[in-house]
Amino acid sequence: MVVEMKNLLMKPLNSKSLALSMMMMRVYLIMLNSS
Repeated sequence: MVVEMKNLLMKPLNSKSLALSMMMMRVYLIMLNSS
């Protein structure tokens, strides 16, 4: 999961991948906070 997020963030930032990576980051932070 972390590797996938890193790959998303390393991709050239077109609007679709940027929105997707932001969504992934939000989900990841929520999971970190809830654990």
